[in-house]
Amino acid sequence: MSQKKRISGIWHALLAVGIVFVFVAAPNGGWKAFLLVALLWVTISALRAEKSNKFHTSAQSEVRPRNDAYQRSTEMPTKSLHTSDEENFVTVRLAERGSETQFQIAPPPVGLAQKVRWVPKGESVVVGGTAIDGGLFYLGTVPGGDKYYGLDACVVNSNLKVATAGDSASTDGVDYWQGYGGMSPAQRRNVIDWLASSRSDTNAHRSCVNFYISGLERRVLVDGFEGRVDKSELSAIGDELRRLKATFPNQVAMGALDMLLDAVFIQSVHPGRTYEHPPEPSENYFEVPLAIRVAFGQAAVDKTPVPVAWALAWVLADGAVVKRTPAHRCEREFKLLFRRRYAEQFREGIKLTENKTKLQVRSRTLLPALYNVTYPDYITSLPDQAALTGPRKKLQQLTFECTDMLDAYSRFLGRNPDSAGSLEGMLLLPRDLWSESANQEIDRLKAAVISGAFVATFDALFKQFNATSGVTRDKLAELASVLDKVGIGMEPDVRISGRTPKSTDFVALYSCPVSGKGDLVDGAFLTQALMVDMAASVAMADGSVSDQELQLIYRQIDSWPQTYLGQRERLKARVQVQIAQPPTQASLKKRLEPLPPEARSAVAHVVVGTANADGVVTPAEVKLLEKLYQLLGLDPKRLYSDLHGATVGSSFDLPNLATSSEQRLAGYRTVEFALDTARIEALQKETAKVSEMLAKVFAEDESIVEKPTEGEAAYEAGAVSGTGLLGLDESHSTLLRLLLSRSSWTRAELSDATSGLDLMLDGAIEQVNEASLDYWDEPLIDGDDPFEINQELAQRLVT
Repeated sequence: MSQKKRISGIWHALLAVGIVFVFVAAPNGGWKAFLLVALLWVTISALRAEKSNKFHTSAQSEVRPRNDAYQRSTEMPTKSLHTSDEENFVTVRLAERGSETQFQIAPPPVGLAQKVRWVPKGESVVVGGTAIDGGLFYLGTVPGGDKYYGLDACVVNSNLKVATAGDSASTDGVDYWQGYGGMSPAQRRNVIDWLASSRSDTNAHRSCVNFYISGLERRVLVDGFEGRVDKSELSAIGDELRRLKATFPNQVAMGALDMLLDAVFIQSVHPGRTYEHPPEPSENYFEVPLAIRVAFGQAAVDKTPVPVAWALAWVLADGAVVKRTPAHRCEREFKLLFRRRYAEQFREGIKLTENKTKLQVRSRTLLPALYNVTYPDYITSLPDQAALTGPRKKLQQLTFECTDMLDAYSRFLGRNPDSAGSLEGMLLLPRDLWSESANQEIDRLKAAVISGAFVATFDALFKQFNATSGVTRDKLAELASVLDKVGIGMEPDVRISGRTPKSTDFVALYSCPVSGKGDLVDGAFLTQALMVDMAASVAMADGSVSDQELQLIYRQIDSWPQTYLGQRERLKARVQVQIAQPPTQASLKKRLEPLPPEARSAVAHVVVGTANADGVVTPAEVKLLEKLYQLLGLDPKRLYSDLHGATVGSSFDLPNLATSSEQRLAGYRTVEFALDTARIEALQKETAKVSEMLAKVFAEDESIVEKPTEGEAAYEAGAVSGTGLLGLDESHSTLLRLLLSRSSWTRAELSDATSGLDLMLDGAIEQVNEASLDYWDEPLIDGDDPFEINQELAQRLVT
């Protein structure tokens, strides 16, 4: 056709030259006019021929018409199917009426190679002589085209050469995963071997796992959004992505994996609503993850409150929501507290309004061909709540409230990172945030106290709650408050007594009303506690307490009408403590000193009645009664007349009061009493009268919770009065001042100090402790080498 164009052009040129020569040689007249017209015709013919040639040339360079046979649906991510300007076109010639027209048609895009297929999970294929049994990748033969950025870059091309073994260059730091066609044969061998393995080797080059993930991306984002992947396969792909995320935390981009998991999740629940299902765990990124934005958008469209799980997912995943240290250091407690506070503040959840800004997705994929993948309309038509400030502000404020409540616990964990489940840490948290082990211990104690008081040492109780340090007053007060709220009382209670017990002291836990009335303390209660202590001491004088003696004490407690139910239960628990650890005579003496003579006589009648309760008064009980009478300032001989009066109507003869003490005790070894119910009832009435009488003595004492009684405070104030500290002489007071300057002393240090004061060390320590027992019923100095100083008592003396 080009040759015919050249001949036609030469003919027109020669004709035009000939007409010009004839025109010049012709005479003037009609011939010249004729030749001029002929020249114009030749020129016009030549121009028309040239225009026709230009038309044919432009037809050859036209872009090939679109062939629908090679196009995907509107949901196909067509932007990602790249073509090269250097592709080989197919030329088609059409001839009609002696003329020819040429058209060029492009071959199918690279991503649409007809011989590429998805290998499902469990199918076995052989590539390069190696069997791959796991599936979940694309396999086929890919024609020429882009080796790195096309959609088929993730396809295992069975036509390409694979080396028999990989080399060291295949495990260096250079990435080669962008396209299977661009890899060397040795690199392809590494990929094939990795796919044929368990796909868990963390020492393999990261290009292997990235190439594998790029195939999963194409399956989900292309085939999945076109509806060609069923939900069971989506579930399997989701499980595999989560496994890869846990196995290769440092080899793969977590953002790409999380975005792909979001796409799997959205497709799995479609056409259902995303917010009706629990969210996937997400990391803290610079933008809200897709699944959360879809859930919030659907909730806004449906005018449905946002469930707490999705609100918490937004907070944890959104980098724009500030999360202070407690949210990370105390993650379990933060999540629990957020859920509770969210329900309290928003009830069913935050209600959203539908905004006009639509959801736009920026893909973070490993496969370059999917950078601009198009998401379906059921996602992009939703309102984007992340474009608003309202929802984020509400979640931010709630997050700040939760982290503020956890601040003390977070600082404790910062100082003690291994003490997350300890008692000290739990006491800094609300009860419903306690650890599972602590809650189980609370439930165990609640079951134990139903049948009666639970008695143990403070040390044993603390060990049950995994305490990491010793007994302190603040710790006991917090624990007692927590136990009160679940119906468990503690006796002794530092909130009442103000005295910090030793770790070896006994404590009784008992069932009590949750109302907390048992914590109210008045003069009557202090009186009753004194009578209970004395009665328990008498009952334990012979080394054991009989059921009759115990029941009598309980009946006496029940007969006091001015006590609350909680107080009566506390007094009964106190009996158990006194039986396990009887009070010392020094402590009883201190508490009996304020009583007037008539009150002391009344107390004497009560303790004598207790000794008589079981019908047997043993010699040991008589000895203790004699000591109690001495503490009361009563004549010990009066004891026997009181015993005689308490046993009128019994069938035995009392020994002669004039005989010696040993003879009297010997006589009582054979005496047995008959239990008289009427006498017990009379004793209960008398005890009630005594209680009322003694209550007047303590009438000036106020109700106390978590503070020492006024009587104890006044008594402690007297510790620094007189000629020296605790009533000691000048030398011992000087030693005491020295002891208060430190918390611990070695024996050698104190030996030097006491020698300078002309004191014997052991005798001086004993005298100081006796003075401390007189004032506080607790020794100031403990141990032998080193000597430990009770810091609470030291603080009392200093202040």
